[in-house]
Amino acid sequence: MTEEKVKKREWVKNAAIIFLSVMLVLTFFSNTIMNYSLPEVSTQYVMSGSINEKIRGSGTVSVNEEYIVETEQSRKIDTVCVKVGDTVNAGDVLFILGAGDSSELDMARETLEDMELAYQIELLSIAEENYRSEKQAIDAAREALKKAKEKASELKPTVTGSMAAVTAAEKAYNEAVLEELSAQSEYDIAAEKINSLTGDEALSAEIIAYEKLYSEAEINYKAAMEILANTNPSDTEAYEKAKNTADAWAEAMANYNAILIDLAKESENLKNVYTDLYNDMAEKENVLESAKAKTAELFDALNTAKENYENYSANSEAYEAALEMVESCQLTLSNLVYDLEERMRADDVAEKINDLQMADKKKDIDKQRELVAELSGGNGENEVVAKVGGVIRELNIKAGETAQAGSTLAVIELQDRGYSLGVTVTAEQAKKVTIGDTAEVSTYWWGSNIKAVLKDIKNDAQSGGRNKILVFELTGDVEDGMNVDISIGQKSRNYDAIVPKSAVRSDSNGSFVLVLTTKSSPLGNRYTATRVDVQVIASDDVNSAVSGIGYGEYVITTASAPIEPGMLVRMAEG
Repeated sequence: MTEEKVKKREWVKNAAIIFLSVMLVLTFFSNTIMNYSLPEVSTQYVMSGSINEKIRGSGTVSVNEEYIVETEQSRKIDTVCVKVGDTVNAGDVLFILGAGDSSELDMARETLEDMELAYQIELLSIAEENYRSEKQAIDAAREALKKAKEKASELKPTVTGSMAAVTAAEKAYNEAVLEELSAQSEYDIAAEKINSLTGDEALSAEIIAYEKLYSEAEINYKAAMEILANTNPSDTEAYEKAKNTADAWAEAMANYNAILIDLAKESENLKNVYTDLYNDMAEKENVLESAKAKTAELFDALNTAKENYENYSANSEAYEAALEMVESCQLTLSNLVYDLEERMRADDVAEKINDLQMADKKKDIDKQRELVAELSGGNGENEVVAKVGGVIRELNIKAGETAQAGSTLAVIELQDRGYSLGVTVTAEQAKKVTIGDTAEVSTYWWGSNIKAVLKDIKNDAQSGGRNKILVFELTGDVEDGMNVDISIGQKSRNYDAIVPKSAVRSDSNGSFVLVLTTKSSPLGNRYTATRVDVQVIASDDVNSAVSGIGYGEYVITTASAPIEPGMLVRMAEG
């Protein structure tokens, strides 16, 4: 028993030693074991330096093919002076505009009258006591102006017209007449082809003649066969004669039948020719009728344009006289107001005028007058002219319709073509460039010399306003369909804190970087990924300039596994 107890104690002692040894080894190597279970990260310290912020893109070069004709205001189109297919030169009139939108114009005029009246009332309120005679004169002039405007409104022509509209209508009518004459000629030629086909009558007579011959041969054949049937075969000479006669008539029938078959085919072919010719003539007739209808329509339009012009001309003289009276009354009123202002200034009342901000109100009135003149076509802006030469490829509006501001009236296909390239960028990037900026261009061919200038910044309709399209004009060694890379942007700038782009992360709270922080322990250093919020100031292809972090900090650029702020990590070896 004693020996067994000794052995048992030895076993317990050895197990305890082994256990303590294992625990000691595990404790000693715990840091190494834990490190191998942590994500491995690479870092780079924050440094100062420069950022060359460039907007980069690529695309396919295309030929400039069109120019968009737009209107800046909502205006009624009185006359369309061109049609699709017309060749125009820069400066040619494309559309004749009517007065501005009636409600918009009326509102502008009412606003102007209210502003003028308010100004005069305030001015006269100052002059109430000491400038009674001037006030009475201004009141009388205002009344005269009111009556003159009422008279002009009564005489205003209800139908406006212009000689340009008549000229355009006459041009369209003359072109329609030429189209009708051409259609008439085509129809006459088609009809003449049918009239020239007289062979059908002769063919019908020939068919009748051969049908008669076939019938006669058939009768004779039947008669010969009857004689043959009644002839005794033993009478060799008579029987042979009867048989030869029957065979001859059978051969004649076969010949006549073959001829009739050929004639039937010829007749069918002739009918097909007639059908084709009749169909062609019917088609030409439809074209002719359409041309006649168009000519009649444009003839009515021409007469309407002439009547409008004549009506306008007949009424315009009295209306112009009424407008001159309005201008005269307005001038008289303005002069009286000006004289009163000058006298008040001379009498040291200018301070009161300034207190009422009369000078600013006069400026507002002048601006409103300009708006009324613009909407009514008084600034000579009643025509839309071509700014480039080319061919009218598209018309999107008709006479009598109202063009909305910014809408496309026409598309002109350019004659002198250049080359362009469109690059899609974000709206924020587009704010960093301006029209006229020069861009750098690179191609896949060594030695190419291409210059690019930003000529337009357009909205990207497909992005819902989030993106813009930078349109560059290209010159040099460029061809349609060429693929190029392009970069444009600001020059290099120095920044205090620059980090690799791979170090910048973002979430719903904004942009941030993970900074490597170190904590010492008895078992070694512990590394933690700590979040630091930053704001990206500028970026290039590799780095980003940020604020919110200091120089010399270590930021995590890559990791062997996904990491979150606060996680323990281990440094990459080497």
